[in-house]
Amino acid sequence: MPHTTIRSRLVVLAAAALLAIPAVAGAQGAYPFKPNPDNQDLLAYWYPVPADSVVMQYSGKTWEFSSMLHVYGAAPEGPFEVTVEARRDKTLLFRRTFKIVDRKPAEGSFTYSEANGYFRIEAKTDYRPERPTEIAVAVQEGKTRRTRTIPCTYHTIKGTIRDINGRPFRAFLSVGADQFTSSVTVWSDPEGRFSIDLPERTYNVFYVDDHTYRVSTLEMWGWHMIVDRDETFDFVVGNGEVYNLHAWASNGGFATYFVYFRPMVLPSLEHPLEKTLLNGREFRVIDVAPRLTPDDVTVRINGAKVELVSMQEIFETGTPDNALTAMPAYLVQVRRDGVPPNGKITLSVEYDTKITVNDRPVRVRSVGYTQFYNRFTGLSFYY
Repeated sequence: MPHTTIRSRLVVLAAAALLAIPAVAGAQGAYPFKPNPDNQDLLAYWYPVPADSVVMQYSGKTWEFSSMLHVYGAAPEGPFEVTVEARRDKTLLFRRTFKIVDRKPAEGSFTYSEANGYFRIEAKTDYRPERPTEIAVAVQEGKTRRTRTIPCTYHTIKGTIRDINGRPFRAFLSVGADQFTSSVTVWSDPEGRFSIDLPERTYNVFYVDDHTYRVSTLEMWGWHMIVDRDETFDFVVGNGEVYNLHAWASNGGFATYFVYFRPMVLPSLEHPLEKTLLNGREFRVIDVAPRLTPDDVTVRINGAKVELVSMQEIFETGTPDNALTAMPAYLVQVRRDGVPPNGKITLSVEYDTKITVNDRPVRVRSVGYTQFYNRFTGLSFYY
């Protein structure tokens, strides 16, 4: 989805292309090491979603939804072919060969990219209700052929979507494996209920909103979402957003988590430009954030509210238009007494506050999520 320079997304995409096995099973293939001889670098995921679309009000552009195939592997030096077969038991669901010459598609409609010596192929596929049980990948460079058959595991992510006042909100859920938004997107029903079957892996983002993005709503974000089981969520779409949410344990003496996020509001609610000095340099403050107090913020770990120890305002910086730009963000410290030291953590941040716009109070609310395993990172070869 396009964004203006002011709303430039200053985030490192730390997406994890995990194998089709549970992240806690201790069998992450080659992570975080180099590929081993049995071709563990070859990965493939099929995302079966019905074709659909949405026309975004703020841009007038159409966002197309479709089933997608993603394929990963170590990139050969010369021209090569990648053949993919998706099967359900013994029934062939899909077969296609992708030809790569001079680091780009030789023919056909698909997207090819490379990062750190590994490739990613993205291709639209026809929707089928069957879920594949395995995907076979073959990479052919000259006389050298490498193959791997990847078992497929799917999990159902479902729940409800509500608006700022708790009412059902018809919206769409988009999942980006290693990008912001993608064609892998499904609508909820008029009651806000949604359901999507996803391949087991870690996703860079979950994105929830409707066609009113940037007009009357901002998106709900889930960051580093680990799909390793069926899960149910109650997402809230408001007029703010919890952006760049990240959390990590403080293991240096305090039983706490540090939680970083950048709150944002609708463009119509933004503050005038300011300036601030950081490290002796003057930065232009793009004040897209509501100014929060500890009383405005609620942090939950696995659904339970935790005690907020402190909250500090800091700045996220960048150089759009070759100008030194700073955006307000927050570093929150919360207690983690009673939180299991191992296992999956789902952490949510909600802010609920009022700001003054044209001499009247306006309620601003948003909720964001992130997931992680203590003592586990699981980054992919691609990033």
